[in-house]
Amino acid sequence: MKKGDTKGTVKISANTWHHLEIYYDWEPNALKVLDTFKTNYSFVVFGDPQFHRDGSAGYDYRNERTGLGNFTKLLEEINTLDPEFVIVVGDLTEWTDEIALTKFREWCNMFLDNVPVVSIIGNHGDFESTAITPGYYEWGSGLGMWENIIGPTKGIFYYGNHAFVRGDSHSRQFNDDKDSGTDNYNFVMNALDEISSADMKFLMLHHPLIPYDNPTGEVIQGDTERNAIINKLQSIGADAFLNGNWHVDKYGKTGDVIHLATTEAVGDNPGYRVISISNDEIINFSYVKPDLASSYAPSNPINKINVTFSGNNDGTETN
Repeated sequence: MKKGDTKGTVKISANTWHHLEIYYDWEPNALKVLDTFKTNYSFVVFGDPQFHRDGSAGYDYRNERTGLGNFTKLLEEINTLDPEFVIVVGDLTEWTDEIALTKFREWCNMFLDNVPVVSIIGNHGDFESTAITPGYYEWGSGLGMWENIIGPTKGIFYYGNHAFVRGDSHSRQFNDDKDSGTDNYNFVMNALDEISSADMKFLMLHHPLIPYDNPTGEVIQGDTERNAIINKLQSIGADAFLNGNWHVDKYGKTGDVIHLATTEAVGDNPGYRVISISNDEIINFSYVKPDLASSYAPSNPINKINVTFSGNNDGTETN
């Protein structure tokens, strides 16, 4: 399979199908096919763009052109870095509807050149917009639509023998069965066991496991479950835990495990994080603030983008 092909099948290992799920067979830059995996590489993390169906981004839905221009500038900067992949740590859209999700996917496709994007579901992933009026949403009904358009809400993908677990914390609670909290917790624990022999190990959730420097900060609910995940990360020798949700940049550690909260892509604290790997070690995890002085409103209005799509993503393969 080569760049420009629209269909193909890729396996990461003998029994694991490709999990980079935001672009599938209807996107020409769906897959980044490598002859070999690099020992020195970087990937980029951003979060909480909270894209709107009208094309705006961030909290201020009224400022469509500015928000979209700032998000575009962020994507352009990321593209110049030529990362191996991009991880979005949740809240792709403000409300979950097919227009907003598809426009988000298309906008990334326009400004990221052959860069696979892996998305983590956040709490806004279950806010279904039932009307065009901004601010009107219904909790608990958007999950299926997110899965149909973006892909499975949890899974594992590998870059060589570097393992990345994508967890689902959209309900922020792992301590009961509401919104599949128990199932989502069990998945994380089982997945961490599965990747324990990998050379590098990462866990990604939208919500944090630790309160960083804010004792009252919002974290995963369920002290027993949260502590069990923290202990599991340490016991398997995990390298890092990545989250969004807080809309600010934070750093912490539990044992030798690095915890990184990446700020919002658009808003009062815009930014992204570049994580550099060398010989199975994290050598850099810099926070970058985009140069918005050169931000511009794109000349092609986003409402002109074709938002049609076909087929559901089951996260297994393309034919």
